[in-house]
Formats: sequence, C-alpha cells, structure tokens
Amino acid sequence: MTEEIKIAVVGLGKAGLPLAAVIADSGFEVIGVDTDERKCEMINNGINPIPEDVIFDPFELKIELK
Repeated sequence: MTEEIKIAVVGLGKAGLPLAAVIADSGFEVIGVDTDERKCEMINNGINPIPEDVIFDPFELKIELK
C-alpha cells in the first residue's frame, strides 16, 4: 500500500511560509494554516505577505496553490 505524504505547517510567517514552500517544492502536499485571514488570502492569490527585508521569496519556487 502506497500513501502520499501530506504535511501541515502551522504559522505562515517568516519561518513557516518559506518552510512550507520548500517542502511543497520537494513534491509533498502541504497544508498551511495561519490565524491571519488576510495573510492566507494573500498567499492563496500568489502574493508574498512577508516583508521585503526577508531575502527568501517563497513564490520564486514553482508551487501550486489550492
């Protein structure tokens, strides 16, 4: 029996969003959870909610938003 691994990341801030993006880019299905509805909406629309002073842009990775 083969099961597909699904990973949840709680908190999509400066650490959680890049972590979720890297894991997703590695081929895993990732579910990101955050209490900030505005941030979740931005992410779902492909907008990076992390301030520009952060070097890593998770949206440079090729991830599929659902």
